[in-house]
Amino acid sequence: MSENSDPHRRSFASGDVIFEQNAPGDVAYIIESGHVTVTRRWSGRTVDIASLGVGEIVGESALIDDFPRTATATATVDTEVFIVERDLLQGHLGDADPLISMLVRVLIDRLRTVQHRLVPFEDDALGFPGAERRRARRLAEPEILALGRFKREHELKRGIERGEFEVTLQPIVCLTDGRLTGFEALMVWHHPSLGRVGPGEFIDIAERSGLVRDLDDLALRSAITTLGALDARLGDPARELTVSVNLSGAHAGQEATVTRVADLLAETGAPASRITLEITESWLVSDPEAAVQTLRALKALGLRLALDDFGTGYSSLAYLHSFPLDFLKVDRGFISGLPGDDGGTRITEAIVRLAQTFGLAAIAEGIDDPGQLAALESMGCAFGQGYLFSRPLSLGDAIEYAANG
Repeated sequence: MSENSDPHRRSFASGDVIFEQNAPGDVAYIIESGHVTVTRRWSGRTVDIASLGVGEIVGESALIDDFPRTATATATVDTEVFIVERDLLQGHLGDADPLISMLVRVLIDRLRTVQHRLVPFEDDALGFPGAERRRARRLAEPEILALGRFKREHELKRGIERGEFEVTLQPIVCLTDGRLTGFEALMVWHHPSLGRVGPGEFIDIAERSGLVRDLDDLALRSAITTLGALDARLGDPARELTVSVNLSGAHAGQEATVTRVADLLAETGAPASRITLEITESWLVSDPEAAVQTLRALKALGLRLALDDFGTGYSSLAYLHSFPLDFLKVDRGFISGLPGDDGGTRITEAIVRLAQTFGLAAIAEGIDDPGQLAALESMGCAFGQGYLFSRPLSLGDAIEYAANG
């Protein structure tokens, strides 16, 4: 067996024993790659009772007690596992909402019960019938998913600590003349084993765990760094350029958010008027009154505000006029079928007109071809972004893009 630099991961070569029957049940393992066979010694024979692959859990009883192992687990090919220690899990649950903590403990208890059903001491040497094993697997699925999220949350926290996250910058242009007006900061996770991971794969986990605040702060600091780098390279022409940053819905109605943003602006001396915070419709409708207060406080700092992916959520027009917004962003799902998609055309036209009615500017996302651009120009859409103009860029490439544009 060999170990890598991460204490929560272990690698096993083909044939290595992960744990022995009757050994202490001190940890459980989630299989990240490879394959594991679980066997039992019974009446002088060794019997295969399970064959487990990526995403499945070995040794679940260790999560809540020190029961001896009821079976032996062996790597059948080179295998990497993520280690779930009881103390790590208990500490994590100790910081959780009491109701969530209780539910997770119940799920873990169910999973242990399922494991014992798979390896009953009174069963004969042939193991449990296939139908019962499949039933046990179905019972375990919610717990397997929950533990998978727990593992990903650990990776997310570690990734933030190790600097695995990078902010890339996608240009936003004026559709009437093609002039660069700014960039949207987009978070990317350079995962050590999964490679490049987009925000859609980790934002939900970050919001549930509270780690999204660290990511939001990282994005905002990167936006400020971007503005400083543009000013240093381009001088006065850069003063018109802006940077947009997504602000998680987990912050809605939180005074601490306004305080942190204000402190960061004061610390860096960044020009607030050149920073746009993008929020989602769910941000608004979860608690409209609290959201209005938070947005007004952010607006008072001099920041600009954009409502992201408009039309995909549930915001009410009765609320819309109350929010101190500057932009409506049209979701790429409405843009993708232009100009031939009649439904997308009607929705996009309606959003653009709505923005104009409320004195806002519409920004279209996902503009990938000239036909989409022409359709949006004819509607009077003010700004846009997409692969037609540029993919998201590193900071250095964004500066070169601005210098050459």
